[in-house]
Amino acid sequence: MLPGAASIRLPSISERLAIRSLALVLCLLSGCASALPGFDGGGTTPARRTDVLMGGAARIPLGGDEAITAGDALAGGLVPAAAVRHGIRRGLDLGVFGSGTDGALSLRKEHVFQEDSTRKVLLFGGRIYGGAIVRRDDGDDRGRRLGLELPLLYALDVGGLYEGFFGLRAALEHARVDGADGDKRGAVFRVGPSLGFGLGLRRVHGALELGMGVEARSGSLGREDGRVGGYLLPAFALRIRP
Repeated sequence: MLPGAASIRLPSISERLAIRSLALVLCLLSGCASALPGFDGGGTTPARRTDVLMGGAARIPLGGDEAITAGDALAGGLVPAAAVRHGIRRGLDLGVFGSGTDGALSLRKEHVFQEDSTRKVLLFGGRIYGGAIVRRDDGDDRGRRLGLELPLLYALDVGGLYEGFFGLRAALEHARVDGADGDKRGAVFRVGPSLGFGLGLRRVHGALELGMGVEARSGSLGREDGRVGGYLLPAFALRIRP
């Protein structure tokens, strides 16, 4: 280094990760749709380890314009998504999620069927979620939601390189919105299959996920024709395990 030249300090890996995480959190504030993926992987996070997941998710209502309108509280959309999971002990982890304007807190447990180069487990637990319903255009709904989701999944991990899961998710949610037609409130029940696949190394994994199902609404949130609607919830994420 030349005399008098100022030294330049490059940010460390942890500092770069913190900066990117902060940028992602700020991006989350721009999402509007309720698209909260599971990001379940091949099992719980190992004890005293932490998983950081960053990606995106979309909610795609099925049934066309007759099923849902642009001002509906459950309309579709694409949002950024992130999660942090920490292994409390072997087979038990705690997670915090953010997706669009929704947040969630999850607790998962696993029952091991096979502990070998191919690890097979049953994943179950609960996730409490809530969030705001924000306006995107004039006349759209706004309000809030609060719900509980119960997943039951069969998951496997092949040598730490491949992982996957499939199973069912069920959720019960209470929503209250202020729309163009006045105050509306009611319960929303969802149930449907979910599956995912991941590929990578032990510390870094790329993951794809697809959830789908049907939802029924009660109260003034219910559809006038009484029909039950469907939805798709695709998601992707990069998982980092420092």
